[in-house]
Amino acid sequence: MRPSRAATRLTVHLPAAALWHHRPAYAEIVHRAHRTGLAGATVLHALRSSACAVTVVDEDSRVRSFLAGLDDVLTAAAGYAVLDRVEVVDRTRGP
Repeated sequence: MRPSRAATRLTVHLPAAALWHHRPAYAEIVHRAHRTGLAGATVLHALRSSACAVTVVDEDSRVRSFLAGLDDVLTAAAGYAVLDRVEVVDRTRGP
């Protein structure tokens, strides 16, 4: 079994067309995640609706701190956030 560790997944749901200072709100969230040094961010666009989701997985304290700084974007974009406890299986390290 590969080594695993506990983490928190943040999923931000928002309209794909939502803007933050004349740019897509999802792009602002990804930019902030990168600037904060989070492990990464993924944007998923729905095929049959005008919604998207930004997903970030990292240590619980880092994710919660990041989420606290997103109030302005979430309010402007009419988005909402979901937090889940997850288990990360680390494939980059030995067996």
